[in-house]
Amino acid sequence: MRTLMRPLFDGATYRSWAYAFLGAALSVPPLVVAVVSAPPTWPLPGRIAGFTLALVVVLAVMGSPRAARRGCLTLANRLLGTDLPAPAPASVRSRWADRVRTAAWLVPHAAVGVAATAATGVLAFAAVTFPAVWLNGGGRVTVLGSHVTVTAGVAGAWSPVVAALCLLLAAYVTTAAATGLRLLAPVLLDHRPAERAAAAEERARVLAGRNRLAQELHDSIGHTLTASP
Repeated sequence: MRTLMRPLFDGATYRSWAYAFLGAALSVPPLVVAVVSAPPTWPLPGRIAGFTLALVVVLAVMGSPRAARRGCLTLANRLLGTDLPAPAPASVRSRWADRVRTAAWLVPHAAVGVAATAATGVLAFAAVTFPAVWLNGGGRVTVLGSHVTVTAGVAGAWSPVVAALCLLLAAYVTTAAATGLRLLAPVLLDHRPAERAAAAEERARVLAGRNRLAQELHDSIGHTLTASP
């Protein structure tokens, strides 16, 4: 039972929910622009094209700054629990590739964030409402168009149990959303093979330079000691 309830008391669950909520918040600007760009007076094909084009353009703009990629990495590492390296110095071509990959990452982050935030919001609402109605003498609760009657007294004692199950389910929804994003993050946010090779070459050059300086310093000291009377 303790293992089953663990996600409800794990700090990683709440950090993951915060990450999902940020994804939901990130979805607002592109969705607003996309909706405005597809007025209802347009024919349906035009509305679909305008909505899609505006969505792609806004996501591309959001993912273009190098700071956006660094921010995505920082948030994923701190809230999602990933262990991704900082962006490596890149050529012009790879910078464009990074922009595309960052914009692509914003899509699942926003989509999963909206879904997880909405689901956990409904579950949290149910977890609070059922016990509250029961304690206030019973009544009818409407959740997503469904009506549930909560009876006062012992007959409605199931309400706290349902509330606990709703909270536990919300924790599992959050955990599942975070797991999916955590598996996808290395694909879009981690270094590409070419970047890893470039980073390894850069580290090798730096190490070779340090070794050369150390050898020169060693030879200089040795020469000085040898030349001393």
